[in-house]
Amino acid sequence: MQKYLTVTNHLYSPYGVMASKKWWDTLSASDRKLVRDALWEARVFQREEARKASDAALTVIKSAGVKVSDLEAGERWRISKRLEYVVAQIAGNVGLTLWIEVTNTLNDVRAEKRGQPQTVTCGGRARVSEQAEHNGEPSHEEHEGDHSKDSHPTI
Repeated sequence: MQKYLTVTNHLYSPYGVMASKKWWDTLSASDRKLVRDALWEARVFQREEARKASDAALTVIKSAGVKVSDLEAGERWRISKRLEYVVAQIAGNVGLTLWIEVTNTLNDVRAEKRGQPQTVTCGGRARVSEQAEHNGEPSHEEHEGDHSKDSHPTI
């Protein structure tokens, strides 16, 4: 059995729900709202259950004597800097235009959710236009993705 575990929270596995535009356009405005509301409720429930499962797994791991640590502030950001070439390869595979569009949309939603300024994309990473500095590097929160209460923690 391993002796140490570092919780990195580096993985997020969203589940997408898709429907044909043709079908969606047949729904009334009230039916669309019902579908959206139901999906939102399912999202909240799924994230709560995932959080509970992660917490339970950590409890079991810790009770087995594994020393569990969290990354120090800024460490994940430094790791992401070293992986920029991987992000560039993925962006190249899916198409740079699509990558930038999706990344910017996600960054804007996250910034709006946190009440922060709009974001711009630089090398596949979000950079807040009025970013706070923390020891000469962007703050941990600005580069860590969505860590609001709705965020799915992972081990």
